[in-house]
Amino acid sequence: MTTLRLHLVLASRLPSVEPLGLSELTRLFSRIIALRLNMRVISLLSLAVLIGCLAASSGVCSAQVDTPGASIVRPGDHLRITLLSDDKTLSGEFEVAPDSTLKHPLYNKVKVVGVPLPQLRERIASFLRNFQREPQFEVDPLFKVSVGGEVRSPNILFLSPETTIADAVSLAGGSTDRADPNRVTLLRAGRELSLTLKGSGSNRDMLIRSGDQINVAASRNITGTMLTIFGAVVSVASLLILANR
Repeated sequence: MTTLRLHLVLASRLPSVEPLGLSELTRLFSRIIALRLNMRVISLLSLAVLIGCLAASSGVCSAQVDTPGASIVRPGDHLRITLLSDDKTLSGEFEVAPDSTLKHPLYNKVKVVGVPLPQLRERIASFLRNFQREPQFEVDPLFKVSVGGEVRSPNILFLSPETTIADAVSLAGGSTDRADPNRVTLLRAGRELSLTLKGSGSNRDMLIRSGDQINVAASRNITGTMLTIFGAVVSVASLLILANR
């Protein structure tokens, strides 16, 4: 009984709540529905942005592949050192060895792999001071890049970091008549990227990186035509074989 009386006393002291009218209930439900719709739209937009970034391997989200750091050399690249003095014995184009040094009887003590260009220049200057008081020189990294597929002169090239993908294709003789400029594959750092070199949104101005492998594919129309011709030849050959039996 004591507990029941306590509950009645507490209930009598609570403020009374008037029931909501139809118009108030309608407005309340409208606000709840609008809030839920806004949250759903935000979620869908966020999901769309995420899917777009994952899918666009050659679009805006893939631009991070072409970020700074392009002047760092790797084993297999070349380094061109040009002394501006009369002594040219230390000038030349030298291959970067697997041990991170240059393949040269003197430069083989200078570590060059993974070093940004300003620091690399200072390392070479420090080495050259053993032979000249104030060495004046230029140093240019040359990246090892392979270009193949439907190009006129497939080859391994050693190119400046300022070289673009389109420039690399041009230096390999340019595309053949069978090439499709919108079907270019770039293998970079273990990732395969699909590029386009023609039209809006193309990747022709993307800079090369050390170790890039560029492949220009043939046009699908030409490939389809070749397959059709091959199929026709096979069919004719099969008919001739059956006719001679």
